[in-house]
Amino acid sequence: MESRLKVILLKHTPDPEETVAMAAKLCYSPSHIEALKEKTAAKDQRKFVEKLMEMGHLSPIEHASFTFAVEGISRACSHQLVRHRLASYSQQSQRYVSEQSGFDYVVPPSIKKDHELAHYFEEFMGKAQEAYNHVARRLGDKGLEGEEANQDARFILPNACETKIIITMNARELLHFFRQRCCNRAQWEIRAMAIEMLRLVKRTAPTIFSQAGPEEMPAELQELLSQTLPKRTKKRRVTVREAHRLLTQEEAQKLVDMDEVVSEARSRAENSGIVFLDEIDKIVGSDATAGPDVSREGVQRDLLPVVEGSNVMTKYGMVRTDHVLFIAAGAFHNAKPSDLIPELQGRFPIRVELDALTADDFKRILVEPENSLVKQYSALLGAERVKLVFAPDAIEAIAETANLVNDRTENIGARRLHTVMNALLEDYMFSLPASRERRIEITGTYVREKLKGIVEDKDLSRYIL
Repeated sequence: MESRLKVILLKHTPDPEETVAMAAKLCYSPSHIEALKEKTAAKDQRKFVEKLMEMGHLSPIEHASFTFAVEGISRACSHQLVRHRLASYSQQSQRYVSEQSGFDYVVPPSIKKDHELAHYFEEFMGKAQEAYNHVARRLGDKGLEGEEANQDARFILPNACETKIIITMNARELLHFFRQRCCNRAQWEIRAMAIEMLRLVKRTAPTIFSQAGPEEMPAELQELLSQTLPKRTKKRRVTVREAHRLLTQEEAQKLVDMDEVVSEARSRAENSGIVFLDEIDKIVGSDATAGPDVSREGVQRDLLPVVEGSNVMTKYGMVRTDHVLFIAAGAFHNAKPSDLIPELQGRFPIRVELDALTADDFKRILVEPENSLVKQYSALLGAERVKLVFAPDAIEAIAETANLVNDRTENIGARRLHTVMNALLEDYMFSLPASRERRIEITGTYVREKLKGIVEDKDLSRYIL
């Protein structure tokens, strides 16, 4: 019979973070134990423990220990688990516990998804059970019974055979365990177990384990956990009408062929997909002296697989991006658009050309979007019952100013418009609502006069605009 993973936190050090804080403070305090205990108990120790973790002073956290009971894992998983030496284990014995009544087993998700393989796997488990029972009976006929028969018959049992184990680790070893086993490269079964253990200890000692485990759980792992962990159910009292709606929704979900949904979704993505990429400039390395380079951290690591330009691996299989529209944006204050060309030229199956924003582009950005900056500032002053009007030549002057400052200082793209608009209107915004003006008209002459001193002074332009 197929088993499912279950993890229970049986026991742990009472007030683990308080214990850790007291152990750490003892190293530096001349106080007596009782006085130190009272001081520690009287104050929230979360900030102190945070500082301790940041400093890397981890020996005090060894005083906090946690004991888990785990069932529904395979023997293959437990073999990986016991490689973590700084822990205590008590595992269900196949010598003293007979499996003649039928052993449970773990089915890997990759096998479960393939109907032919799943059927073959089930048949093999059945044959293994028959062989185990046959050997145990024959050994019994020869006078070997109980543990003497079990200890030899167990050699037939497969690695998929389910086992139960109790684990005790201190917090420092748990941090190491989570770092190794919550990693995306860890084997799927021990990773699922480790993430469930992490979820339980975070409730008890959130500060100690705040940085433990993966930063973000990938979608594949979420799907894996949903298959491996038992679903938590909750009873609700609802009206007949609400029950009818919920049951209809549940039954309708069962009628959906997910394979067909995935196939249709991939087809639509390949033929009419649009991908929006922000921070595209971060693909270029930050070290300007070394020339254009690819960084392997953060945004860059996530963007590069998407812009490969031919095939992108997703949880639903390969997606061809030949006909996908990519729309990208970036500030380019640490790199020039031309620095991107060596990176993109080999990743897209077409010629790559990049152009910086011009004054005409700025002009369009100011007026065309539904929530353009001009409309935002007009609405902002409108809340004070002041009508703000921009003359056409004012829009041109603002666009020209933004383009000029970008050329002379750092080219931060359209973000320059925010700083230019703020410097242009700061006097009006400061005087409202005390001012009696009810109509403000911004002209090209006013824009040039207001910003003339700042634009001409490069230092002011750099730090004000």
